[in-house]
Amino acid sequence: MKKNALGRGVLGLTVSAAMVLGLSLAGASTASAVETVDLTKTNGIDIVISTDPAKRPIVGHKFKALKVADYSAATLNAADQTIADGVSVSTVGTYESAAENAITAAGGVFNSGQYANNAFAQVATDWSGYSGADTTSNSRGAHFDGMLRKFMTSFTADSTVQADLNSQTEVTATTSGATFSNLAQGLYVIVETSGAGVTGNKSIPMLVGTPIGTSGSNAVHIGNASSPELGKVEFKSENEPELTKTTSAQDVAIGDQVPFSVKTKVPSTVGYPLGGYLFRVTDAPGRGFDLPTSVTVLVNNRPVTSGVNTWTLTTDSGRHRFVVAFNGIMNSTTFPVGADIEIKYQLLVNSTADSTNINNNVSIRHSTNPNAPATPNNPPQNGPNVPGNSGSGDGDDANTGQTNTGNEQQVPGQSNNGNNNNGNNTSPQLYFYGFDINKQDKVSSAYLTGAKFTVRKSGVMDSLKFVKLGNGNFKKAVSNTCAVNNTTCVEELEVSDATSASLPDAPKGHLYIDGLAAGEYKIKETVQATNHSAVLPEFTETINSGTPDAPVFTYTSAPISDFGLITNVGTRNNPNDGTSKPLWETVRVDNVTNIAQLPITGGAGIILAVIVALGAGVTALVLVQVRRRRMASASAGLLTR
Repeated sequence: MKKNALGRGVLGLTVSAAMVLGLSLAGASTASAVETVDLTKTNGIDIVISTDPAKRPIVGHKFKALKVADYSAATLNAADQTIADGVSVSTVGTYESAAENAITAAGGVFNSGQYANNAFAQVATDWSGYSGADTTSNSRGAHFDGMLRKFMTSFTADSTVQADLNSQTEVTATTSGATFSNLAQGLYVIVETSGAGVTGNKSIPMLVGTPIGTSGSNAVHIGNASSPELGKVEFKSENEPELTKTTSAQDVAIGDQVPFSVKTKVPSTVGYPLGGYLFRVTDAPGRGFDLPTSVTVLVNNRPVTSGVNTWTLTTDSGRHRFVVAFNGIMNSTTFPVGADIEIKYQLLVNSTADSTNINNNVSIRHSTNPNAPATPNNPPQNGPNVPGNSGSGDGDDANTGQTNTGNEQQVPGQSNNGNNNNGNNTSPQLYFYGFDINKQDKVSSAYLTGAKFTVRKSGVMDSLKFVKLGNGNFKKAVSNTCAVNNTTCVEELEVSDATSASLPDAPKGHLYIDGLAAGEYKIKETVQATNHSAVLPEFTETINSGTPDAPVFTYTSAPISDFGLITNVGTRNNPNDGTSKPLWETVRVDNVTNIAQLPITGGAGIILAVIVALGAGVTALVLVQVRRRRMASASAGLLTR
């Protein structure tokens, strides 16, 4: 059996263990006296797992450590005894078979001649990444990937290793980290054993060497003081996936197609077996949106075709949500780690929409525990929902029938409405607007019935179509191509003549017009109120949604066409959905019983001027006729004389 003679193999082993685990650097101190190696020492032989809690929270996470190789010999640096010139290791016999199999599983070939019964010596010597070792297969790559990581994934899956790990004492991390104290010297495998309920992702298995015991303060470096520090390891969890959602829309109308873009990044799946990492984006729009029939997925701005080996779209009408499952997320060719993922789609605002349910929740569900990976046909049940995520869908997998293992985490999205309002809001709220037309007598202010109106967008000849919700209560139709049938497709909107003010009926004399986006509208009275003059005003209302939940309504005065009968009273809430936001405008439209009640301005003045002119013309004609008759009588008298 070869125990790694001091030198190349010795240096390779210790540095290998350090680099796999990303050991932090620490300065060395010079020993004040000559020290000797003491490999039986346990006092002060600690392993510390550290982290940046802001990036990778560790508090409450639990770990177990298992010694897999012993230090069998070591030499100290003559000038600084905190540095060892080399160390030899010997694999614990119980784990030799698992280690040899893991070398093969990682893509290597076990050298039984040189490293008989000492597989960890080969791992350290060949895969350390230091001078003289195989620098192409170490774990210096992104996200701790490499041959050493593949070796650890396979080794810790061995049943004997798992059984012995389960029997070890569990250590719980505080905010700053976790510590294993007073250990026997050697190489240790550390795995996370946390269950459900911890914050953040769980760590991949870690391999770390203890400090080398001496008669003094122990050796914590191999080769030189700038090498990674023995007994220190970084908590190896991946950061939570990023997730943002944007839409260019701020306000909508019934029937609009609203574009959405959801962006995230390809996560690291290092430490998971093929098919063992689940990654799904779940979108739960409010029921005011129809579910999409298709989506587009781009990776680094390049379209990726859907399929069982890339991604699939599933809709769930019962929970009113859809899921994009990235079945091929572990295929680094299609999904390279860190690449941008964008999901683009459109949602139709349907006829059930109101201003309380035109929202769209999105979240990612992803694997979090490499020590308990999923299998493609038997995914783990979801972990806990992240607080603050709400909506029609709950994000759980459908019908798995499994208990909560805590091996999956939901990450709420952040929203952006196009104005850089990123925040912890998973539901960018969109709005539509409306009018409350008050049809009143100009003189008495009594509410009138019988009047009808049409609405069209400025620059468009065709009137908008509406659905009748109740007496005097109308909401924009999804499609303007519907055939008028006076119920589900209405073009002329009649003021309410209801005797009560109970929804869905509007109060008597009111006309509710709902479901409009921002823009300019032409509103025209087509039938006058009962027992009133046929003076039919047409007027322009503009809705400005610079602040989506507090729009500004502007009435453009046009006396020639509106006869001075229009008054914008002020904003009000939408009575149909009960929201308290001022999304509607109350507009008073007066009628008169005779033209004399019109103001002497604009169109009303023209009408009166025409009447006066006609009266003057008639008077003049009568005078001419009288004069003619008198002249005719005078002529007749002369002839008879």
